[in-house]
Amino acid sequence: MATLAAVFSAQGGYGSASLFVDGLIPALWVGAGAVALAAAVALLMPSRRKADDPAAGLATEDASVGAPVAT
Repeated sequence: MATLAAVFSAQGGYGSASLFVDGLIPALWVGAGAVALAAAVALLMPSRRKADDPAAGLATEDASVGAPVAT
């Protein structure tokens, strides 16, 4: 948040509508870049399963196991 404020104040200000937009646009681009970078890092993080988690193997089992059978 402080980085966005620094970009805003370095590029524009509150003096007029034009100055406000001049500071807002680069600050929004910096914020969007930070969000995109965080999303890329989150997507590239490897997932880990706990060995003692009983639900860890449920996704690989056959879906029909344990399903009710009509008689």
